[in-house]
Amino acid sequence: MSSLCLGCWRFGEATEQSVAIRLVHEAVDAGINFIDTSNMYQLGESERIVGKALTPELRRKVVLASKVHFPMGSDTNEYGNSRRHIMQQVEDSLTRLGTDHLDLYYLHRPDPTTPPEEELRALEDLIRQGKILYAGSSHYAGWEMCRSMWVADTKNLCGFVVEQAGFSLMRNAAKADVLPCAEALGIGIVAHSPLAQGVLTGKYHAGEAPADARGVSRDPEVARKAKIATPVVERLLQVSGELDRLPEQVAIRWVLQTPAVCSTVIGPRTVEQLHSNLGAVGWELGAEHMATLTEVSTQI
Repeated sequence: MSSLCLGCWRFGEATEQSVAIRLVHEAVDAGINFIDTSNMYQLGESERIVGKALTPELRRKVVLASKVHFPMGSDTNEYGNSRRHIMQQVEDSLTRLGTDHLDLYYLHRPDPTTPPEEELRALEDLIRQGKILYAGSSHYAGWEMCRSMWVADTKNLCGFVVEQAGFSLMRNAAKADVLPCAEALGIGIVAHSPLAQGVLTGKYHAGEAPADARGVSRDPEVARKAKIATPVVERLLQVSGELDRLPEQVAIRWVLQTPAVCSTVIGPRTVEQLHSNLGAVGWELGAEHMATLTEVSTQI
C-alpha cells in the first residue's frame, strides 16, 4: 500500500460530498492506493461518500479500510467488539461502500468487555467468508497488541497485520511501547494525525485562538497544542527552511521515516491541501535533520 493514506474522517462534515469525491479521484491519480474510513464517521456518511467515489475500476486499485467499535445506535448491542456487533457492522459498511469485501478491517478501539478470542474468531470468520482480507487494531497499547497476537498464535487464528496509532512530532508517546511491540511482532504502524490537527503546518501561533477557514473557533485541544508547540514548530520551520520544503511536508516525512511506520493517514479538506501533502513523498530527511526533529518532539 502507498506510504500516504487518504483519511476520510471529515467526509460529509467539513468536506462536502463533491469535494470529497474529487479528493478520492485526485489521490488515486497521484498514486495513493490506500483509503481509510470508519462506520462511525458521520454515522456512515463518510462510507457512503467513499462508496460513491469508488467506481468499479477505482475499487480494484485501492486498499480500502474501515473500522468497527463505536456506537451506531442506542441499543446496548450496537457498540463494542462483540461478535454480534462486528458481524452486523461489517454488513452495513459493505452496503454503504458498495463493495463485497474490505481489504482491511480495524477494531477501532480495544474493548475490555469482550475477550480477545471472541474478537479474533469473528474476524477470522469474516476472512474465511471473504468479507475482509486482513484485520488490524487501532489505539491499542503495546500489551494489548501482544495479548491479542498471543491469543491468535495459540488458537491458530489470524492476528493483526497493522496498528493505527496517533503519531506525530507533537505526539510521539507511541515510541515508548507501541512501536517497539509492532516491530517485534511484525505489525506495521499506520500513523494518523501526522500534523497534530494542523498545528504542525505552522499556521497557528501561541496566544492566538485557532480558527478554521471560515473563522470559526476550532477544537480547544488544538488551542492547547498550539500553546505548547512553539519549540517544535520553531525547529520544524528551521528544518523546512533549510530544505526548501513546506513544514507539513517535513512533519509527515519525519513520521514516514520512523521505524515500524508503513503508512500515514493524511486528512486534507481541500484539493490544495492534498497536493501539499503529496510533497512529503519522493525524498528523505537526512540523519541530522531526523535527529534534530526527534530531539524536540514531545510525548503528549
